[in-house]
Amino acid sequence: MKKKYVVWVGRKIGIYDTWEECQAQVNGYKDSRYMKFSSQEAAEAAFREGPDNYWGSKKATVSTSIKYPDEVQKNSIAVDVGCRGAHGPMEFRGIDLIDNKMIFEYGPYDVGTSNIGEFLAIIEGLKYIAKTGKHSIIYSDSKVAIGWVRKKECNTTLEDNDKTMEIHAMIDSGLNWLRNNKYSCKIVKWNTAKWGEIPADYGRK
Repeated sequence: MKKKYVVWVGRKIGIYDTWEECQAQVNGYKDSRYMKFSSQEAAEAAFREGPDNYWGSKKATVSTSIKYPDEVQKNSIAVDVGCRGAHGPMEFRGIDLIDNKMIFEYGPYDVGTSNIGEFLAIIEGLKYIAKTGKHSIIYSDSKVAIGWVRKKECNTTLEDNDKTMEIHAMIDSGLNWLRNNKYSCKIVKWNTAKWGEIPADYGRK
């Protein structure tokens, strides 16, 4: 079935047939909200309901039995990416370590990389903290992505083509946010060797 694109917040809201039409409404638009759906019916329902039920608001929980080492700060967000293959389907999410609840989840997108997913996840965490005023740390297990965020750049080699336009638009939006916003929270490398897998891990290793 032909995919549809819902734009809740953008230059012109609505349902679009192609990514190019959607991209024209959201690329570079501050705090845009949009998502891809598998059918016209699903897109229409999502458009009526609004972005809160779709854009970063999935409230799935993770295991409540997780035990964190004493040095792990609970007032924090842990992020991780799930990527099938070097340039395969990619998704990412963030977990609140206070109550082990998922606070955002995006994807899967058709093409992406682990570093890109981590980069975008960190930025979503920064946006969440800026909006809510909660938490003081973001944990990521990607040294590369942390470096990209701190330098406000994304040195990916992922080609920019029809299949990756959506991801590259998200990267551009994320970079735009970083360059126009300040944040005070710390971005810390998760010590996997000492602490085990990061709580947001997709468990696909």
